[in-house]
Amino acid sequence: MQKLQNERTKRINSRQIEEDLFLFKESVDNSSDAVGMSTPDGKHFYQNKAFDELFGDVGENPQDTAFVDPAVGREVFRAVMAGGIWTGEAQMYSRDRKILTILLRAYASKDQAGRVVVLVGIHTDITGRKQSEIEARKAQLITENIPVGLYLYHLEDTSDDRTLRMVYANPAVKALTGLGPEDVVGKTLDENFPGLRAQGIPQRYAEVVRTQNAISFDDLIYGDERVLQASFVVKAFPLPGNMVGIAFENITVRKQMEEALREAAIKWQTTFNAIDSAIWLMDNDMRIMIANEATQRMLKRDPQEIVGCHCWEIVHGSHEPIPECPISRAKQTHRRESMELQISNQWYEVTVDPVIGSAGTPLGFVHQVSNITERKQLENERREFETRLHQAQRLESLGILAGGIAHDFNNILMAIMGHADLALDELSPLSPARNSLTEIIQASRRAADLCGQMLSYAGKGKVDQQNLSLGKLIEETLHMLKTCISKKAILNLHLAKNLPCIHGDPGQLRQILMNLVINASDAIGERSGVITISTGAMDCSEQYLANGYIVAPGKPGTYVYIEVSDTGCGMDRKTVERIFEPFFTTKFTGRGLGLSAVMGIINAHKGALRVYSEHGKGSAFKVMFPAVEMAEEENHTSCESSVWRGSGTVLLVDDEETIRVISSMQLQRLGLEVLTAEDGRQAVEIYRERMADIALVLLDLTMPHMDGEETFRELRQIDPNVRVVIASGYSEKDVASRFAGKGLVSCLQKPYTLPTLRALLSTLLPRA
Repeated sequence: MQKLQNERTKRINSRQIEEDLFLFKESVDNSSDAVGMSTPDGKHFYQNKAFDELFGDVGENPQDTAFVDPAVGREVFRAVMAGGIWTGEAQMYSRDRKILTILLRAYASKDQAGRVVVLVGIHTDITGRKQSEIEARKAQLITENIPVGLYLYHLEDTSDDRTLRMVYANPAVKALTGLGPEDVVGKTLDENFPGLRAQGIPQRYAEVVRTQNAISFDDLIYGDERVLQASFVVKAFPLPGNMVGIAFENITVRKQMEEALREAAIKWQTTFNAIDSAIWLMDNDMRIMIANEATQRMLKRDPQEIVGCHCWEIVHGSHEPIPECPISRAKQTHRRESMELQISNQWYEVTVDPVIGSAGTPLGFVHQVSNITERKQLENERREFETRLHQAQRLESLGILAGGIAHDFNNILMAIMGHADLALDELSPLSPARNSLTEIIQASRRAADLCGQMLSYAGKGKVDQQNLSLGKLIEETLHMLKTCISKKAILNLHLAKNLPCIHGDPGQLRQILMNLVINASDAIGERSGVITISTGAMDCSEQYLANGYIVAPGKPGTYVYIEVSDTGCGMDRKTVERIFEPFFTTKFTGRGLGLSAVMGIINAHKGALRVYSEHGKGSAFKVMFPAVEMAEEENHTSCESSVWRGSGTVLLVDDEETIRVISSMQLQRLGLEVLTAEDGRQAVEIYRERMADIALVLLDLTMPHMDGEETFRELRQIDPNVRVVIASGYSEKDVASRFAGKGLVSCLQKPYTLPTLRALLSTLLPRA
């Protein structure tokens, strides 16, 4: 009975074990964790469904095939076999060989004897959780390190915006607002920033929670003394659980920069539009991108209308670039290129500057069109001025040359006339040689007149000026004028009445008149024509006198003019510029020194000259002289006396031996003793030794080593009362002005004759 009972009990226990094993297997097979089992020698013999789905077939040695790092698998096996439990994370391959993060719990199952009978591994896939942790960590790092402020509010009561409580603030809020997370977290929005309610901020945040719609706004100002005074841009966005996130940035600096940029843009645009030149910014295809307002003023085109057009369409009205296009050249040279062009009566300069990119190629161009009409006019005026200046300099040089020639020629004439005078003085009235000597003297005087013209051209001729009537002088010369002109020319007079007088030399003024009338007759030639002589008076302002005069006038005031016009062939501009050069002539028989001498005479009279001429239409020469209030008659009493003889010693100083010889003979003929010196130094030495004997010094002005002016100063230092007469071929007026107030006794014009010398000395020395 007992045996039966034992058998029955055994059967019951066996069924129970089987049932338990079945239940265990069912629970393991259907576990959500991947369960694998291995024998004590490491051979894999069991895996549940989850294991199969997760890892697939791992073979007999999963520690070598399933683990990404087999060393980890072997470490797990050793730990479990040593009787321990291994729990940790391991990198393992999935069924499709993806790397998974697995939470592994491995242990050994032992029998009653303590022997390891099976190794069990429970695998939980935590790859997703790990990724979430990584992402969460990333988000945490971002929120903790970004310069953007972040607040999280929880709306505890969705119907009450006063229950917005701050649950999080990132570290950046400290730098942005001055309040750190420790200052604001846990408090309601109204507790933290009471000033925001007046701006409707809590209400708007609560609305975000209710509507789940994000909002953003600029220029949030907290208006709280604890918060840094700045402008913020805010983004409010909904979060789960009645949460609202607030991201904000301090945009004060940005707004200041934006404002500065706006101001700079306004200044740039204002400057851009204020420039007188039309400026276009162009792309590399030569299309206009921006044009300033000068485009409207200069080219009569709306700046907006030409945007997108090619530059050649606007400037040249063409369908392609012109051959000399500066942009085409700038594309090649990578430097500024320019050109000038004339449109109607206006001149323009086109300048192109390439905008070079980092690659060294043009990205676009700055195209500038400037109106240079005024500059071109100034350049033309400058060239004309330079031409006139060059002409004046040339004339000045020629004047100096003429003066030098006349001076030397006068010395030669002095010898000729002097010897002829002495010879004539010795001959009886019935001598047949008197006629020859008289002809010599007359020829010499004509040569002296030519010297006078040359000196007049130099502006240093002898001028015997007096007050005279210009109309009367013309009438007195009329008969001579008519004999000098062509028979086919008609001479008309238009003489104004009651003209003011002028101060001048009658002979030289007649020379001007004769010269101009003869030139007018020559211009008419063999054709019929008219020569008109006109006179008048006019008040001249500085502006009137400023332009157009070949000989520049003096001060503004009343001028009396004489104008000689003709209907002859006229002259072109180049000819007009040369007619006053010595020896220049447009006539086959021209002998020169005609109009050049006229210019010198006008200069000596402080007059002015203007020439009007047009080729094929005739010419007009207008000569102007300063008016004087009244004419005064001068009575000249001759001091000449053919019987006068003087007494005393004269020191004659001249570097020309012929002058010393003839002048010595003339002085001796007048009963005077003569001492001679060939230069200023010798004269000073002689005067120092014979000062008590010398009654008068006849001193040449132009000498080498020590000229007359320096010699005069030296003589005055020796004897302040020295009596000196300057002999010169230059005008007495010019010499007198140079020695004004210095004690000069008189001047003597070269070449002088015996009667002239006698007339002067009779007023300076006692009669014998």
